[in-house]
Amino acid sequence: MTTSIKTHLLNTLYILIGLTLLVMLVPANTYRWDLTENNAYELSEFSQHIATSIDDMVQIHLYFSSRFPSHLHLVKDHVLSVLDTYRQLNPNYIQIKELDPDENPALAHTAATMGLPKFQVKVNTPDRSTMMSGMAGIIIYYQDQQHIIPMILHSDNLEFKLSIGIHQLIQKTPTKIGLISPSISQTKQHYQVFLKQLQERYDVQSSLADTPIDPSLKSLLILHPKQLSENQLNNIDQYLHNGGQVVLLNDSIEIHGNHATPIKSGLEPLLKNIGIQIQPELIIGDLAGLAPFYNQVEQLNTPSPLWPVIKRGFMRTDHPITNEIPQLTLPYVSPYQYTPRYPLRHTILVNSSPQSALLSAPYNLDPQHTHLITSPQQYPLIGLWTGRFPSLFNPEQLATKKGTLSVIGTSLVAQDISIKFHPNNLSFMLNLMDYLNLGSQDILPKAVTQHRPLPPLSPQTKRQLQWGITFLSPGLILIIGLLIYIKRKNQI
Repeated sequence: MTTSIKTHLLNTLYILIGLTLLVMLVPANTYRWDLTENNAYELSEFSQHIATSIDDMVQIHLYFSSRFPSHLHLVKDHVLSVLDTYRQLNPNYIQIKELDPDENPALAHTAATMGLPKFQVKVNTPDRSTMMSGMAGIIIYYQDQQHIIPMILHSDNLEFKLSIGIHQLIQKTPTKIGLISPSISQTKQHYQVFLKQLQERYDVQSSLADTPIDPSLKSLLILHPKQLSENQLNNIDQYLHNGGQVVLLNDSIEIHGNHATPIKSGLEPLLKNIGIQIQPELIIGDLAGLAPFYNQVEQLNTPSPLWPVIKRGFMRTDHPITNEIPQLTLPYVSPYQYTPRYPLRHTILVNSSPQSALLSAPYNLDPQHTHLITSPQQYPLIGLWTGRFPSLFNPEQLATKKGTLSVIGTSLVAQDISIKFHPNNLSFMLNLMDYLNLGSQDILPKAVTQHRPLPPLSPQTKRQLQWGITFLSPGLILIIGLLIYIKRKNQI
């Protein structure tokens, strides 16, 4: 073999060795570059602020069962990639650890006692289908506190959940929110579970809205308003107009046993000015939810079409508020009508079933009564509006800040009586309040737009492509070099 051939082969060998070492080193030292047009895979400004503001150790443990099928392992790879993005923003105070509860039963037991549940997934094989149990969730540790993200079956809105969880753990001063209700004592009695959860997250300040509302309140929760005065209406109007965030749980009826009478909240002029009208009728659902009724002797629990069950298919599944809610039960809920009058962004979070009807006054709530569904139709039940809201009392005054309004046509969705039988109602209400109060709304566009048009590759396929690309280039160089050498030798 001539010297030139030996030199050529040695150079090729060096290239192969160098590329092999590069392939071995790259997986352990990765850096994500987002080259998409709208930076769809970068963390939002809110998430970046949360990650960089951490000044004490945060440990994020991903519990993932190795026995799960391959499609869930693809989810795990993406989850780890997102977690590593948080770590890169603050490597001194964010630690990521991947744990396999299948290999360590004691570890699985500890995670379960902390609230991380086991669940079952269906595994299809050519011969049969089987059920497999395991864990796929996250526990975030900060000082002596923990936050749990259970059942990660997909990576949708993962950034929203992580940032909300970290924010709740590290915040030094709780966010202030306002609460308006006709009777504070009755509110504390009927909304114990919901209020307890709110008070663990926020500094909840009760108000009658008879004086100007503190503009430092992050949001204003209005429960079961009745006959608000013009002064109260004006204060609420100014708060929303100045960029406040309002959650309205409005009832169209006052319940008296098995009957009800229509009531007015006093907020009708404000809503009408925006273009919103809460209808006085109640929804009759085709899927009845369990409801408690009382006779002279005992409490009876029976399905009622006036407690309609709203399945996931009739909710915005691409929105962080409703993304993880399998179903809702909305007791005695009234739909709303919206006629746009101003450039506000309107999102229907929850619709009724298309097989729904309306119950008009006089309202018969007797569980033994049969409600016929004629002319079935779908109705919007929970809406979200964002933008610069007009002022009812100062129509010429232009809003300088964007506000948010959410309207729900029943207050019973947050009452103990419904949460006891339908715990998803509590999850929904907490999601709604977290979305508004924790500054996380800028996560929404990324959560919605992160769609993958092509199915992700399996780890084995990724590795095969990685090695194939590594050796393909030097192999081609070797072949081309030999062909050039042979051609030159023949020309001599």
